[in-house]
Amino acid sequence: MILGYIDFKNTSHEEADLKRTWNLVVISYLSALLVSFIMLWFFDRIEGYGPGIIVAQVIVLGVPAALGASAGRLIIGR
Repeated sequence: MILGYIDFKNTSHEEADLKRTWNLVVISYLSALLVSFIMLWFFDRIEGYGPGIIVAQVIVLGVPAALGASAGRLIIGR
């Protein structure tokens, strides 16, 4: 959420900006979780586990991925 409020250029409506921020947050986390699942599948780390364990593995790998992407976005300035 912090990354969405960093860019205040061209702000016209607060509600539209909040909606845009939520969309960016949801897209960022979903893409990080999807890439995490693909990586686990590619390296054969989900074979033989139940859905609960797979979801836990995806979350454990996806949260640092999302935080790293946010840090990169802050460093680049976009």
